[in-house]
Amino acid sequence: MRQFRAGWLSLLAVTAVTATVLVAPAATASVVPNCTAAAPTAADSAFAARMNQVLTEQLRGAFTATRAACTRVIVNVVRQRNLPQRAAEIAITTAIVESGITNLDHGDRDSLGLFQQRPSQGWGTPAQLQDPVYATNAFLDAVLRKYPNNSWTTGAIGPICQAIQNSGFPARYGEEAPDGVRIAAAMWGFPEVGVGAVVYDNLLRVFARGTDGALWQYYWTGTEWKTQDLGGGFVGTPAAVVHGNTLRVFVRGNDGALWQNYLVDGHWTWQRIGGGITSGPSAVVHGSMLRVFARANDGALWQAYWANGEWNWQDLGGAISSAPGAVVHGSVVRVFARGTDGALWQNYLVDGHWTWQDLGGTITSSPSAVLHGSVLRVFARANDGALWQNYYTGGEWTWQDLGGGISSAPSGVMHGDVLRAFARGNDGALWQNYWTGGAWTWQRIGGSIT
Repeated sequence: MRQFRAGWLSLLAVTAVTATVLVAPAATASVVPNCTAAAPTAADSAFAARMNQVLTEQLRGAFTATRAACTRVIVNVVRQRNLPQRAAEIAITTAIVESGITNLDHGDRDSLGLFQQRPSQGWGTPAQLQDPVYATNAFLDAVLRKYPNNSWTTGAIGPICQAIQNSGFPARYGEEAPDGVRIAAAMWGFPEVGVGAVVYDNLLRVFARGTDGALWQYYWTGTEWKTQDLGGGFVGTPAAVVHGNTLRVFVRGNDGALWQNYLVDGHWTWQRIGGGITSGPSAVVHGSMLRVFARANDGALWQAYWANGEWNWQDLGGAISSAPGAVVHGSVVRVFARGTDGALWQNYLVDGHWTWQDLGGTITSSPSAVLHGSVLRVFARANDGALWQNYYTGGEWTWQDLGGGISSAPSGVMHGDVLRAFARGNDGALWQNYWTGGAWTWQRIGGSIT
């Protein structure tokens, strides 16, 4: 997994770097100015300013409001087709290389538009190809046709772009893919659904986002499940951890920052920690240090750690496409995430050094890791919609299909001697799959979570 050191949006004061973007084949060629009927908005300008702080390749310092407007059109088309964020990552990467995410009225031979599609090759009429909605749909149609059975959801982005475009410079897609992922993630804006589970004060507690956008907890009294509205407003997956005698739940706020809601003496208190993250967080206590991990605006893994009475941020590199899932395994901190290739990756800390490792598989959610006795287990939603685990025993990793049909990232937790994995079911309710007596059992808990 390639590592990047672009710096984090909300933590660095950055002066935009001027760059020359080589997208026009002729110096006198004109450019269709906007991908939208109206001029780029103030939000487009703000988005462009954010991206100029984190991009690393061709568009570094040259991402304009017009490019932001074109990006917005691409992402909206992907959303309208109910395709995942990865489709936007592929489309935006292609548009970076082909047009600099600009709706060109010219190109090599008869190439036109965002993706430099050619009327003579059957992509559409010249007018259609300069309609960014049509052009994006045509590109996505080609992806789905070339890669049936959702096979485009796995593998490196660069070769997928090349298979659709047949460029004379195939390596350029791979070079721009990290920025394509960063732009797509920032414009996508809404991390995946998921839940966070923990045992605290002898109660099994599961945290999730309610349909009202607030933080809710489901807790098991020993005889029944009860719910409690904890307020706030956030997106994505919450992460719960016990730090000393304090229960803390971390979330990505509606403002894109890291927040926590902590319980002391029966009272919950919200606190803004800051930063700029594009995923739900994951938290662990390693020795005496509290560590919170998340995907940042640059697509890399970052951690916020509490030391000497203050929060500190650190870039751990990589290029991930999900929220992380962290666990302390013996003396080793391990952070798992879905890579941009769709596989499960881990970044582990030994003797002060972080090391990335590819664990394979194909997952479509963020992972959750838990220790079950001496066995390390990592749960995730696979591309078949089922719950899978990858468990580590005897020096090797083994994948296992646990069935079911889930529509969120799972959360694994040990509750006494019982191993439980919670997730949002396809019906929108909270479900669990628990392991007792050598068998897995699914149970519907209820509620409605988003």
